Amino acid sequence: MKTTTRILTFMLLCGAPLLADVPLRINYQGIVYDSNGSLINPSSASTRKVIFKIWDSATNGNLQWTEEQNVTIYNGEFSVLLGAGSDATGSEHGKPRPNLNTVFTGSNASRYLEIMVDNGSGAFDASDKAISPRQVIGTAAFAFHAQTAAALMDGLDFKLTDSNGIQKAGLGNYGAGKSWSGFEINGPVLYGTTGGILGTVDGSQNKSTALYWNNVGQVSIGTTSIPSGPKLVLQGDDSTGTASQLMIRGNTDTTERLLIGFDTTNNRSTLQSYTTSTAQGPLLLNPSGGLVGIGTTSPSTRLSVEGSISANSTGGHVFSGSSTTGLFSPASGSLSLNTEGNRRLNITSNGTVGIGIDSPISTAKLHVNGGNIQVNGGIIHSENTTDPRVTVSSGSLVNSHLGVATATGSFSSSAVAGDTVLQAASTSGKLHLQNGSGAAAITIASNGFVGVNTSTPLYRFTIAGDTAIENSNIFFGYDKCIFAKNSSGSYEAAFWPRDDDNSTAINYGSGGFAIRDTAYDTKMKVTQNGVVQIGTTGTAGRLCVGEKTGCANINSGAYFDGGGGFNVDEVATRDMSINAEGVIGCELLVAYSDVRIKTDLHVSDRAKDLETLMGIEITDYHYKDKLANTNGSQKKVIAQQVETVYPQAVSQISGLVPDLFKKAAVKDGWVELASDLKKGDRVKLIGKKAEAIHEVLEIRDGAFRPDGQVADEEVFVYGREVKDFRTVDYDAIAMLNVSATQELARKLQAENAALRHELAEQEKRATANSAVDEAQNARLVALEKLLTEKSGVPQTVSIKAGE
Repeated sequence: MKTTTRILTFMLLCGAPLLADVPLRINYQGIVYDSNGSLINPSSASTRKVIFKIWDSATNGNLQWTEEQNVTIYNGEFSVLLGAGSDATGSEHGKPRPNLNTVFTGSNASRYLEIMVDNGSGAFDASDKAISPRQVIGTAAFAFHAQTAAALMDGLDFKLTDSNGIQKAGLGNYGAGKSWSGFEINGPVLYGTTGGILGTVDGSQNKSTALYWNNVGQVSIGTTSIPSGPKLVLQGDDSTGTASQLMIRGNTDTTERLLIGFDTTNNRSTLQSYTTSTAQGPLLLNPSGGLVGIGTTSPSTRLSVEGSISANSTGGHVFSGSSTTGLFSPASGSLSLNTEGNRRLNITSNGTVGIGIDSPISTAKLHVNGGNIQVNGGIIHSENTTDPRVTVSSGSLVNSHLGVATATGSFSSSAVAGDTVLQAASTSGKLHLQNGSGAAAITIASNGFVGVNTSTPLYRFTIAGDTAIENSNIFFGYDKCIFAKNSSGSYEAAFWPRDDDNSTAINYGSGGFAIRDTAYDTKMKVTQNGVVQIGTTGTAGRLCVGEKTGCANINSGAYFDGGGGFNVDEVATRDMSINAEGVIGCELLVAYSDVRIKTDLHVSDRAKDLETLMGIEITDYHYKDKLANTNGSQKKVIAQQVETVYPQAVSQISGLVPDLFKKAAVKDGWVELASDLKKGDRVKLIGKKAEAIHEVLEIRDGAFRPDGQVADEEVFVYGREVKDFRTVDYDAIAMLNVSATQELARKLQAENAALRHELAEQEKRATANSAVDEAQNARLVALEKLLTEKSGVPQTVSIKAGE
């Protein structure tokens, strides 16, 4: 593409090159012609992609910088800011694009601009060519170096950048109208991105550090190693004598000083005051007031010591104002507190304490001579012998008492003799038992309401927080219930242990009633509309029951072989939803039979089914367990007999067999009953207190020992649990009967058809015989007539049959 370009200006410095940061973009304008010499887009503006490249040579050379821009061209003219575009795309993708201000550095600073305009396809490929020749970039672009000079002006920062043009440090003057982190310092500020150093250097480039700071605001003197935590670290070389890493001096006499340091030889810190070059002076803590703490961060007196204070000599004293007032430790081992020569408090060597008495009695740890004991403004009395009590009072408040009633009604109207009574401050006040943090652990309100972990009980007994009850029962009155707060914050009746009809009731909320395991997995639920779900979330019926895996062995896939026998293709473990040991009654039993859930369909062999049905025996019998079952006569099939001819209708599950069915005594954990039980068998025991299935742990002559606790002295040994308990699929037998009935109907229909055919043939033969008879009669009539005509007298003619 042929082009003519005109460089109008390369650098725009806002008219004040020394008063502002130098822009990092170059203003460039040009005019573009197509290959025919016509201006591009002479009548309307459109956008084309343009690649700008900066080289270090007019031809060939090294590519320094590349940028792509979407440029609006009208009547051939365009204007752009170099540095405002993006990385090149298409065939030019991956070309270098550093910061523009880094392109105009180095000893060989000659730079040339090359332009490529796309041919209208909207993407750069091999067909796009650069405009030739490259245009030299004049010295105006090197005004990037003017940033250094601009920073020297008042109000600006002197900025230090790395080779990529990224600022790493700076020096500036901050005052009115120009704050540093929100503060008007009115002075110089030296800063860096990761910290900084103030130091010295000699002519040989030996550097020493006077002060160092890091990027989190920590400062050190004498070291560049700062541990986490302190804001200021001073490090010296003191190893002997008085350590003096920090010296604080007066301004009139430089020998008067305070030295703070660490003695590395003796491994100790020192704080030492001097009044002259060698003489030590007094060290004062808060001489003008304030509290001092040793071993504590919260002193409550002029001097608060957390821990022990030791004296070097026996009988040491601590005085307060005079030699007759203070703390004395005599050689006898006792400790006394005297005021004005009088012993006020005495602690003997055997640990007894006397107040107002020199020799406290040894039988009491605390002996108070006369008067009362005042605690925090209250008074504790112990002189009342009628109703011994401790009374605490404060000002005009009614006293609070702790004591023992000596007679019924004394001390407290509800107390009897010997009762301990804790009485609140007033008839309208609350009684609080608090924990160590001052929170109310138990509160008894004036209306008798008791709160645990709450100071505002709303009911007769209110507990705030979780409650655990171990080895205890909970008793409820008749028709009393448990209330629970619903999601809207209102209380609803939830559980009646005994309802108004002497039943136990549960009222569930809008979400239904669920029974869950310890992992909060719902095992059974009654929905809001009364659907009972067991092991499922189905809602198809009033009762929806899920499956329990591996409950029954089902013969899945039985068939007749070629020799007339019955074979079982597979015995599989099947899932079960309902296992009933008694009668199931219903109006209609619906079984799933949709063809879409079945495969390998073929019509049953009805002749074989009839043969199989003829092999099933119907048996009259009675049940052994007449209580669990009916006592009447039964007329049904026997599973083991059906299994020999039609095993497809028989399944195996775990079940109880009443094969023992006898009473037996229980002694020392042994059931005294002779049986053929073996170790590991499971047997059902029925007692007055409990009924359960137990595993047999041991066998001996005439007895066996079950696992667990047998609480009854006599049990009924029902029988053992077996894993091959047979069940019969009466639906399968019914379908077998349907197929056999169809075969009988087919045979009857065939026999009826044969009979009808034979009758029709007989009717045909009868009709044919009747026609022969009629023909013979007609011939006889004709002969008789002929004979009469010839002689006038009838003649006798012999006619043979068939003629």
